[in-house]
This record gives sequence, C-alpha cells and structure tokens, in this order.
Amino acid sequence: MTQITDVNQINKLAQELTAGPQAVVTTEAPADNLVSLPGGFINQLGVVKTAEVRELNGLDEEAIAKSGSTAKALLTILNRGLEKIGDKKPTKEDFDEMLSGDRDAILLAIRKVTFGNESEFNQYCPVCDKPQLFNIDLTEDVKISKLEDPVNDRQWKVKIKAGIAEVALPNGITQKKIMENADKTIAELNTMILSGCLVSLNESPTSPSTVLELGIADRETLITEIVNRNPGPRLGEVTKACEVCGTEVDVPISLAALFRL
Repeated sequence: MTQITDVNQINKLAQELTAGPQAVVTTEAPADNLVSLPGGFINQLGVVKTAEVRELNGLDEEAIAKSGSTAKALLTILNRGLEKIGDKKPTKEDFDEMLSGDRDAILLAIRKVTFGNESEFNQYCPVCDKPQLFNIDLTEDVKISKLEDPVNDRQWKVKIKAGIAEVALPNGITQKKIMENADKTIAELNTMILSGCLVSLNESPTSPSTVLELGIADRETLITEIVNRNPGPRLGEVTKACEVCGTEVDVPISLAALFRL
C-alpha cells in the first residue's frame, strides 16, 4: 500500500470549491516579483492568475526566527512575503481560500527573489554510490503542475468501493492544519487531508466520522487522486544526472530546506 511520507506532498492538501464560468483576470507586476498561480485564485472578478511577492528583509528574518517551528516559519514567510494577489493586498480569508498548490508556488517565488534561483543539495547516486553536490535550478529543474481549467478542475468525482466520492482540491485551511501537525502519524495526517477534501459520498455530505469509516484501500485511492491532481511545484520529483555515470538521481527538495529552516 502506498502512503504519503513526503512532507512536500502532505503540504499540498485541502479543499476549495466554486462553480460557474468565470473570466480570467490578468495583472502586471515587476517581472522578478511576479509569480504565476498554477491553480488560480477565484474572487468576485473571476480567476486571478498572478501574484506579487517581495524579497525578505531583516525585519522578516527576526519574525521568522521567533516563529517557534518550521511550519509556523513557513506560514510567516508566506504572510510577510506575499504582497498582492492580482492587484489587491491579501486578507486572512484570501490565505485560507487559496489553493495549497498556489501557496507553495508563492513560497517558492519568495525564496527565489530572496536567495536567488539556485540551491545545492547533497545526494547519493544509487548506481555508483557516490555522494554528490547537485546544483538545482529552481526554475528549470522544478516542474510546475497547472490546472487546465481553474474553475472546473477544482472538484471531481472518484469511484471507490464505498460508492461515488466527490473530492475538492486543498486550500490554505487544510494545508495549515497539516503543517501544524507534522508530528502526527501518516494515518492521522491522511485523515486530516481527507476531512478537508472529501465533499460528499454518494451525494451525501460527509463528516469526520465518514473519513474514519472508509476502508483503507478507498482512503489510499482518494489520497493518491488528491496528490496527483493538486497543482503547484513538484518539489519531491526533482531529478539530476549523476556526473559520474549519468544516471538520473532523485533529488527531492523541500521548502523548509530551501529557506534554510
């Protein structure tokens, strides 16, 4: 049975839902500070596809240092480094409603504008068993998964043994809950994920007990669906060629490591 153990995947989970055709809103910002939202933020004007970030400074560094945990530090970075969603300052509600994949994309953009586009990671080649220092280009080497339809791809139906499950993509509320409970077991984290993303089962609204009563195979199916469909940077899927034998080596990275937390 496959379970999620990568913190980057766990950070990508929650629920957001909207309906009806909407317009795409475009905005402009300085090129280095502009980030494309892979999921798109929906407001009363339509789908906002861009956000603006800024470089972190000494005041931010002190605030991050006082956060108390890695999860809270990342949340501090997100809250302080995000300047605008589209052309407006973000509110607390905006942070909660934003898709988790968009939040990850914003954090990655804050990292790049603060520390630069490159980062180094140590990893062993599984073939020649030699340690190497891989240089990661955060633009070229990190693939970004995007929603083809920012409105209708946020929610979908999955056939499981228990019937037809309706599932929504993660938002900030669930992502924050997952990050703040990173010390929990994988099973407990999966329950939090499903509680945030499972909208209905056989057209009936769900509750926390619904998630707990699902079979393990059904839970695994739903978790896999959520991870595969979730937009955003695929930090856990970075690969680089071994300089000795040329083998493609998995070099999974994390937002915490990128911010030196």
